[in-house]
Amino acid sequence: MTVTVTAWAGTSGAAANSYNTVANATLYFAGRLGADAWTDATTDQQKQSLISSTRMIDRQRWAGTQVVYPYSELAWPRSGVTDKYGNAVASDALPDDLTTGFYELALSLLEDEAIQDTPAGGSNTRRVKAGSVEVEFFRPTLGALGRFPQVVQELLSQFLAGASSAVGGIVSGDDRVSYFDIIVSDDPDVAVDNTFGMLDVLP
Repeated sequence: MTVTVTAWAGTSGAAANSYNTVANATLYFAGRLGADAWTDATTDQQKQSLISSTRMIDRQRWAGTQVVYPYSELAWPRSGVTDKYGNAVASDALPDDLTTGFYELALSLLEDEAIQDTPAGGSNTRRVKAGSVEVEFFRPTLGALGRFPQVVQELLSQFLAGASSAVGGIVSGDDRVSYFDIIVSDDPDVAVDNTFGMLDVLP
């Protein structure tokens, strides 16, 4: 059976089943190292990966509100969304990071199709220890994106409902006070300790 990709761009109604075309994905991968899974795949496999990538993206809980007309019934484009810099995302187009993440997810599916059935998991905690001093960093979980490759998480997590880029940390084995939140102060006694990348109150 021949697989048909109907890309979002230039379509209307419920016809679209992919966020972009095989041709545009091929142009993207031409400039990407490590894209052998795409170039070695058959055309039908490439189409299947784009459709599957779209379906996985549409199953996530995104910020903002879906824009249905006059486009498609896909999860994107959306209104009321901001990017990682706090800039408003156009409600009549796909953000570049969404499209790039879509391509990268399609490639990952060609490399390992099992990721579409893998539950979210994995630790979001990292520890660095030097002698008696131990620093523990943590980041909010990314929900279902936790099963996605790192590059896809970096591109798409900014658009998730309730997304936050905040990173916290705990220092143990040390007598300094660490802070989890950004502190803005004109107090000369508040300074940044670059050793651990945290704000410390100096006596």
